[in-house]
Amino acid sequence: MDFIWDDADLSDFAELWRGGMSLVGIAGHFRRDIDECALAVMHLARENRIKRRRNGIFENEEAEDCEN
Repeated sequence: MDFIWDDADLSDFAELWRGGMSLVGIAGHFRRDIDECALAVMHLARENRIKRRRNGIFENEEAEDCEN
């Protein structure tokens, strides 16, 4: 696993998160392990770059399933 993220990717990650993409969807977008993405969520939340969502990590998972 690679827990290093560059700032541009973290900014993109935050945009996807705010846009409602699920953690599984974000992991697929970046082609990264879900554990790497989970740590990125914790990092971004601690820096107040993302907020808690109503459905947490699963925000729009149903919509993503329909697209595939």
